[in-house]
Amino acid sequence: MVLKIVKKLFQFGERILLIITYLEEHPGHWVYLSSVYNNNDHKIIAYKVAHQMTSDLVTDSLKMALVHYPKPDFVHSDMGSQYTSNQFE
Repeated sequence: MVLKIVKKLFQFGERILLIITYLEEHPGHWVYLSSVYNNNDHKIIAYKVAHQMTSDLVTDSLKMALVHYPKPDFVHSDMGSQYTSNQFE
């Protein structure tokens, strides 16, 4: 049963993953990298860096990706507040 679900998941067309990475700029100071990863091509297709981790950060990186790439059939992200906000949906 689980194998059938996994196989069906990977039959989707265009798939992207949304990722936030914490980067220490210098001791005690962080920046946040929001990247959009195209799972079909195995490359980062858009990104944005900011000093605050907000829904604007992830929304802007996704908008940049959609300018140059077709709307994906499947989008995966964690369930962080940036991705579950009304602005992002």
